[in-house]
Amino acid sequence: MKNENLLIYCIGSIPVDSAQIFLYDFLSDKKQAFSIKEKEIVKKLKENQKFSNKKTDYLNIISFADGAYPCYVAIDNTKKVRKIFFEINNSCGWGSNMFHPDVRKPRLENERKMRAQFDTAFVDNDMQLDMPVSARVGVDFQTRHRKTYTPWNWFNQINEPLFSKQKNAIRSKLCELKIKSKFIVHDDFGEIENKKKEYQKVSKLKKFYPDENVYFPAKNKTYPVYVHHVFKNEKELQKDLDDENLQYENSNPIYPIICVEEIEDCYLSKDKDYKLFFQRKSKANISENLINQIKIKPKELKICQLDSDNLSSLKCLDQLIWKIDTIELWNFTEVTDWTNLKKLIHVKCIKFMNCDLKINDMGPKTWAYIMAKMQTVRKNDSSINAVYGNLTINVNGKDIDLTTIL
Repeated sequence: MKNENLLIYCIGSIPVDSAQIFLYDFLSDKKQAFSIKEKEIVKKLKENQKFSNKKTDYLNIISFADGAYPCYVAIDNTKKVRKIFFEINNSCGWGSNMFHPDVRKPRLENERKMRAQFDTAFVDNDMQLDMPVSARVGVDFQTRHRKTYTPWNWFNQINEPLFSKQKNAIRSKLCELKIKSKFIVHDDFGEIENKKKEYQKVSKLKKFYPDENVYFPAKNKTYPVYVHHVFKNEKELQKDLDDENLQYENSNPIYPIICVEEIEDCYLSKDKDYKLFFQRKSKANISENLINQIKIKPKELKICQLDSDNLSSLKCLDQLIWKIDTIELWNFTEVTDWTNLKKLIHVKCIKFMNCDLKINDMGPKTWAYIMAKMQTVRKNDSSINAVYGNLTINVNGKDIDLTTIL
């Protein structure tokens, strides 16, 4: 598959009470089920063995511990999902209270210690580590919801072309996932109660939310499924945990990772309550959240690039024509033409948080040139200044003056 400039977003974690995850066609009858243990995956990779590469509509991966297992999607600038990633050895995923600094590191360290003890004590070890309380009961998954969402640029290494450039990295095709129901289901129990009735209900929906399970809308076809793994010794694994900065939600990948590629008919967006969801669509639109903000016209506005119709464009600013005191633009990392910022000439304060601004670039369409012109005009044009006052520009919490750089 051709390498694309894709952005990785974590959509949250699902509760796992059986130390296993499933990926399957909504209407699978399990007659072509493919089940494999995480430790078997690693063993085959270590021994340079190929997987059966069978066609299946029901994939079951057995891991070691219960917990909160994260899922990621790689999207293009139109917010179309191109790939889906699953960590199958990470029980403390983002979007849950298991991701907390006081929980994640000691729990994962303990899991590794327990696994090593089991492997030493039992020749054919199939033991799993259960939580004392069900993950659905004992884990809080509400932290997945927020007003703005950050692309996990520090996770780009799990995807090509960066993945294969890592030391001791190996990528191998696991299987092909056949979809005939227009849905890829991701959960921890592999069964849908009242399947036909539920399918009729779900098929009528336009929005699909990642929750205890995830229904990815998808085109009926066969999707290649790969394993991405990086072999690391105990010292390297410990360093990965030690280097995490969970205060800023920066974690390191825990391999192996499952990658489903060539996804079609699936787009990521935000609803009016800021929650992430998937949808099928054929044309680009701004998010429901931004549509709602335009309707209620708040004096203070906070948006991220997922609110835009295209991640590389600021066309969405055309509709922000009411009196705004402060607007915060979060995580705009793909914009190359900042000209449309001029549409915010009426805003008192513009804040840029975690955006890729290229401050030292002074070309005519660059962020620095456009903002310097706006700030200068607001300061020196008395007629404009009388109406709007000076323009405050804030970058990552610090006010800056750009009037002297032109």
